Amino acid sequence: MSRSREQRAAEHEELAAEATRRAARVISTDEREASASVDHYLERADHHAARARVLRKP
Repeated sequence: MSRSREQRAAEHEELAAEATRRAARVISTDEREASASVDHYLERADHHAARARVLRKP
């Protein structure tokens, strides 16, 4: 049985929220490494948020 679009959108929203939480928790003594990690997590958050929006379009 396939998941509904709404279920998939909700999953992407949760993944976006988790990526945002991880970005907020990045700890590193190397400023460039920390910045790259935060950027990565925020890019993932944006990606998942965009997927959720697409899935919710009629």
